[in-house]
Amino acid sequence: MWGLANPGAAVDDVAALVTSSPLINQWWLSGVLYVAFNIQLAYAVLAPIGEESSSSGRSLVAGAGLGALGLVVMAGAVMAAMTAHAQLIGRAELPMVELAAMIGGWAALLYTVVLLLAQFTTAVSCLYGGVERIALLSSMRRVPGWVIAVVTALGATLLSSVGFSDLVGTVYPVLGYAGIVIIAMLIVTWIVERTTVRRRAARAARA
Repeated sequence: MWGLANPGAAVDDVAALVTSSPLINQWWLSGVLYVAFNIQLAYAVLAPIGEESSSSGRSLVAGAGLGALGLVVMAGAVMAAMTAHAQLIGRAELPMVELAAMIGGWAALLYTVVLLLAQFTTAVSCLYGGVERIALLSSMRRVPGWVIAVVTALGATLLSSVGFSDLVGTVYPVLGYAGIVIIAMLIVTWIVERTTVRRRAARAARA
């Protein structure tokens, strides 16, 4: 809210700041990859939860829709605030922390704490989803879950030493492209399953 109420200098080419990864050559592709990336993470977490959930399909869809709406509102607010101060924050490692620092040191510290907590909860959910999927592999079924979790966490810790901006500029686009493939596979699978069910129903009706 502060960023929107106190806009900075005008920006002639905001796309130059948004499109900073060598794997992204168009500004609109950043949005597509961001959506695909988040769907991929959500799938890794929600698939095992949905399988074990006793709620109805309608409740699951409503919960997913509410979460998506919240994500759109928060992401839109962050994008608008950074766009209003694009020249000031530039390509900072943590642009929202830089923006919070414009309010005061206390705001930067508070936002840093919130950001660390958000990263921790995201890491935990991704670790859970990743361990659940890896444990399904035939070669990993005899390996204890805690061993998979420890090895995965150590691997993530080593990757974090690369640097936040470099890691984000490479990993996010790669996972985004992978997310597009996963979305396409989910759509194809859904169409095939629906077609198979209809054919079986038609055969049963004729019989």
